[in-house]
Amino acid sequence: MTRRSKQYTAGLLAFVIAIAVGVCAIAILRGEPTCRGKTLRDRHELHRNARDDERDEAEEAIRKMAATATPWLIAELQVKDSKFRQRLVHFASAFPLRNLRLKTADVRHEEALASFAIMGPAAKPIVPSLIALLKHNESQARHNAARALLDIGRSAREAIPALSQALDDPVICLAALQALARIGQPAIATLKQALKHPHPRVRSLAMYHLAEAGLLESSELATLIESLNDSDWQVRQNAARSIGILGPEAASAVPALIAILQDQARAVHVSTIAALGEIGSPAAGPIPVFAELVTNSFYRVDVINALVHMGHAAVPMLVTAFKDKIREVRKSAAIGLTRMGSEANAAIPELIEGLQDEDGDTQRAVANGMENFRSEAMSLVPSLAALLRHERVAVRLAGTVALGGLSPAAPVENVPLLEQALRDSDASVRQEAAQALGRIGPAAKDSIVALIRTLQDRDVNVRSFAAESVGKIGAAPEQVVPALQWALNDSEQMVRGYAAKALGSLPLQDPSSIEMLVACTKDPISRVRGSAVEALGQWNSESASIIPALISSLSDPDAFVRLKARAALGRVGRGSKPAMEALAELFNNRTPVRRPGATNNDPKTGARPSDINIPFALHIGVDALAGIGANDREVRSALLTALRNDDSNFHNRMAMALALGRMKEHSAEIVAALISMLKDRKARVRAAAACALGEFGVSAKPATTPLIEKLQDPNRDVRQYSIGALGRMGAEAWRAYPWLIEKLDDRYFEVRSSAACALARINPKGREAIPTLMEAMNVTTTFEGSEASRVAAVTLVNMGVIAKEAMPTLLRASERRNRVFRKIAADARPKPIP
Repeated sequence: MTRRSKQYTAGLLAFVIAIAVGVCAIAILRGEPTCRGKTLRDRHELHRNARDDERDEAEEAIRKMAATATPWLIAELQVKDSKFRQRLVHFASAFPLRNLRLKTADVRHEEALASFAIMGPAAKPIVPSLIALLKHNESQARHNAARALLDIGRSAREAIPALSQALDDPVICLAALQALARIGQPAIATLKQALKHPHPRVRSLAMYHLAEAGLLESSELATLIESLNDSDWQVRQNAARSIGILGPEAASAVPALIAILQDQARAVHVSTIAALGEIGSPAAGPIPVFAELVTNSFYRVDVINALVHMGHAAVPMLVTAFKDKIREVRKSAAIGLTRMGSEANAAIPELIEGLQDEDGDTQRAVANGMENFRSEAMSLVPSLAALLRHERVAVRLAGTVALGGLSPAAPVENVPLLEQALRDSDASVRQEAAQALGRIGPAAKDSIVALIRTLQDRDVNVRSFAAESVGKIGAAPEQVVPALQWALNDSEQMVRGYAAKALGSLPLQDPSSIEMLVACTKDPISRVRGSAVEALGQWNSESASIIPALISSLSDPDAFVRLKARAALGRVGRGSKPAMEALAELFNNRTPVRRPGATNNDPKTGARPSDINIPFALHIGVDALAGIGANDREVRSALLTALRNDDSNFHNRMAMALALGRMKEHSAEIVAALISMLKDRKARVRAAAACALGEFGVSAKPATTPLIEKLQDPNRDVRQYSIGALGRMGAEAWRAYPWLIEKLDDRYFEVRSSAACALARINPKGREAIPTLMEAMNVTTTFEGSEASRVAAVTLVNMGVIAKEAMPTLLRASERRNRVFRKIAADARPKPIP
């Protein structure tokens, strides 16, 4: 065969193969659902690579395909790779034919499941097909069906019987159990039956999810105790953990918990120790058992935490641990005792002695925790005072730190002692004393002379914190102002910066101080200039030099000085025409100021050498302009005009929307402009407009209908801020109730949480939401679900008498949940019910 004929044959063969591959690809892709000209795969590709608005648009399009995608998605979950197809995929990936997007079955399964994850409740029409798929003869197809039901969540309630039967399938039992847990309240009975399932992993996960949801009753305690002897260590671990969540009502399980402290699995030890701690005082009996565990490096922290929860009965054990030879044990015991506060008053002598410990970590743990004993401050002062005369620097420092923590409770007794510490030979002690006096505040005015003297200390840190404390204490202006003015001339930039901040915090404003601060805005060190600008922004003086100095700082070479200048102008320049003109000029000229010596664009990355985020700087500038001219018709008109005309940069529109939210007067005109912004093509602008409308509260009532429409926006931030704006309208937004109830099932926790809070604010029409909130309170199979549960519970509490029917359920749940939930429920006590 000639060379030409060989080339012809090879080319013909390649052409035939390409045609065959094309035909196969068309057959494979046929039937794929589309939305607005793009297939489901196209939308997934866009979702993976897009940002913000485009990703939200892709998600919304995928959700809209749910009604028509059933046959194709079900087929994708069942697809298998033949040997021919595997070779075809490999061939297509090695040549330009990869654009045909041929993929293995595993990849196609994952992409189909990703569709269910995005669709969420919108995939409810597909549930019957998935139920049928749970009985497929291929294990992979059954497993995919269970995973898809997991992603659909609460909307897959009709699948509960099929999932219950699937628990007997060893291949898909775990995925089926997770799906039941995600469905939540309607699946509780099935989950409780799974506690006695023959598969140990099913038993373990059933306990875990029920405990997380706080749905285990005291009636299940016997089953949990029995599970402590299970052959599988994960079942034992989750049984102990679940008993702990039951709290004090599980006191009868203490003997069984003590028995499994001899378990070989460390994870079981940790869960058992934590459970004994959660049970609290009724578990004080096993304290002797902890004696050998408290010195074990694997369990030390867990044992200490458990003992802390057991209260004063555990103090002797912690004191014994505090005297241990191992320094890590002493440190952990010190942390535990100080966390207990007044419950550990009996251990105060040992803690005082611990301030002299040779180990610095133990010393610091005791010193930093002494503030929890403020109720005993008066009796502690003499003992701590003796430590200030100790020969070791570390002991004197620990005593000073402890006195600083107790100072707010005993300022009169502590101020002379801290003044004494200001004269210590060690700089770290003097520094801590200066800071402690500042924390006391005006009550330490008798120490002002000593602090002023400390402004001449040889250590820069001591001088800096002394200047800061002088400003916090205030005292007599004739003493303070000259001292701080003198510190403004210090050779160290840190001292000058703290002195400038201190002058800005003084309640009385001295004209000479203003001039010195204005001079500091020209300091060669940017940190000092920023502190001076910030200080000038704290004053409401009529001095003519403040505004020009701040305007000059708008062009400072340092980006953060410029930002502070803009913010300061927004506070002190109200009604100042020069300030408005300067900010308006900056707003119109958005070219960033570069650092001195900055080069051109990076040739590799193309990045600009700007030293500040432009949208953030723009936001600060527009916000300051709105603050200065909040009541100025010209400023308002200029912002509204710029808003209508600026169609190029969405950062500008976002900043202007947030600025308009600050201008509460003439709300009708501004609300109308913000309503029009709810239709902006950029999600961030729509979210900013909704956020700004929320600032107007009831005055934004004309925006009720547009905001309700935005509850269906593909962007989660737009939905969240629209819900927040409706909630701030109170009863005026009652028409939004059906849509807010619907948002309790939103895919994103932030939206669900905002909806729950909004429902509570619109109280007069709140009764319709009570069943949904009660159900949401019991869906806690994930961390986000747990947070949503707490929000729903607190919302029901805040609704008061309206939610009277929910209160018994709420109170029972608050007794069974973990410690954090019980605290939240305790902080939000139900209102009296007539």
